[in-house]
Amino acid sequence: MAKKSDDTKEWNIARMGISLLLNNKTEEAEALFTGHPHSFHIKAGRCFVLFMNALMTFENDKLQQAILLLKDMERECASDIGWLKSVKSKVFKAEETGVTIII
Repeated sequence: MAKKSDDTKEWNIARMGISLLLNNKTEEAEALFTGHPHSFHIKAGRCFVLFMNALMTFENDKLQQAILLLKDMERECASDIGWLKSVKSKVFKAEETGVTIII
């Protein structure tokens, strides 16, 4: 039972961080997210905030940081789903053709 309330709390923290970004308080949003580096919900919210901030500012270093964090989140999510790799190879036939697919 305690796990569900922790997830709800983390979800609310992620929502607050996104709300801070939308109210032009990016530094406060980033400070809120750095306090919880291992939470999935907060990491997803941080990805969104970094990506949107990079798009709004057009700064190359922020865009690179956002892309790295998005790739890290994708890798973390894909490792939980073991069947994803087999589905990709069946759908795209990457193993048969020898062509690598970059997503």
